[in-house]
Amino acid sequence: YWWLNANPKIWSFADIAVGEMQSYTLYNENGNKRRVFQNFLDAKSGDMIICYESNPVKQVVAFGQISAEHEDERIFLEKTEGLASPIDYSILRECPELEKMEFFVNPNGTLFKLTRGEYDFIVDMIREENPIASEQPTTKYGKAEFLDEVYMSESNYDVLCSLLENKSNVILQGAPGVGKTFAAKRLAYSIMGEVDENRIELIQFHQNYSYEDFIMGYKPVDEGFDLKYGIFHRFCLKAANYPDKDFFFIIDEINRGNLSKIFGELLMLIERDYRGHKATLAYNGLPFTVPKNLFIIGMMNTADRSLAMIDYALRRRFSFFEMEPAFDSEGFTKYQNSLSSETHEDMVVYKALYGERGTWVRPLSMWDNPIEVDGKTVKRFEYVGENGDTDRQHELHEALRSISSTIGKCEKAILKLNEGTSQHTLTKRRIEAFYIAVSLIERELREES
Repeated sequence: YWWLNANPKIWSFADIAVGEMQSYTLYNENGNKRRVFQNFLDAKSGDMIICYESNPVKQVVAFGQISAEHEDERIFLEKTEGLASPIDYSILRECPELEKMEFFVNPNGTLFKLTRGEYDFIVDMIREENPIASEQPTTKYGKAEFLDEVYMSESNYDVLCSLLENKSNVILQGAPGVGKTFAAKRLAYSIMGEVDENRIELIQFHQNYSYEDFIMGYKPVDEGFDLKYGIFHRFCLKAANYPDKDFFFIIDEINRGNLSKIFGELLMLIERDYRGHKATLAYNGLPFTVPKNLFIIGMMNTADRSLAMIDYALRRRFSFFEMEPAFDSEGFTKYQNSLSSETHEDMVVYKALYGERGTWVRPLSMWDNPIEVDGKTVKRFEYVGENGDTDRQHELHEALRSISSTIGKCEKAILKLNEGTSQHTLTKRRIEAFYIAVSLIERELREES
């Protein structure tokens, strides 16, 4: 068992992908034997390695093993696992069980021996922060299961999968309640081919979400501050450990956060063409990459005004898929028929409440007089306010109130400009034209009301 030091100013374990080989010479750049030279000679193929990065990182960051021993004055090691939550040097240094560890007694060198007890103790500490995912039997999940649960046509599902495959990032946008979050997880299941929660991370953005939460930042610890990895950084390391499996990072309310502030330099790395490329992170100055097997699914409420905050830099890195109410889908039809409920059918058929205004109005009152919709006679559902107004009347009253206020402001502006100089003539004409247009809209609304 071995402890291997890497100087991140020269090379880093982050530069090595899981399963990738790295050679290490028995002599330094000056041709001299490395310190503790005998350790390099004693290293055998299959020996396990604790991978440590020295200053400024000072953390155990990975597991490895010797893959070939002192061949042509070199040893070859393989990175077997990257740690999503590295272990700080200071934590290990305080453990009495490790006080006689060769590296702590004489830290000058590169490769140090570990006893079986020291190695097991360090592994136990690592596993407390980086547990191995339990190998529980998973349920198979594919296209058929997705279409059975999510009310979406097969052609739309194929389009959605193609969009995600094309850019590795997709945003599901639609009105509240159309099932964006529900569909996002099941889209991940169907692409993975199984229901595996260990390969999915679901978060929600909000206005206080920051780069320090998402990537890395200093967090208060006892009397000081420690550099801690954020949730996306850890998930990227986790995905990198299993390059042959797909991982999905799902972001709810993606438009509610300050995206440029949250993603930082990773705004470039999440782009499909830059997956696997490295960029230096601001906080630790070390290279970082977003693995190719990680897909990002965002959800966006199109009724939210913060939609305008999605800038072009982010838009071009994501594909967008519009999710609409699926009353006409085959899956929903089957579900509706299984209920055998006349009330439910009446509510669905009277979808004019949804289609015409784009906002679902919960039926609080039911009129007895039937109406005909789509060739079928149904009971009519309509929202009724506290003052007896129907939902349409309520909308008209609100619109008239707003327009009346606008007309009043226009009239005041015109009177003020009449007192001004000729240089305001063009502005006055524009306001008068706007005033006439708004007045016409008001007249039409009053006629309907």
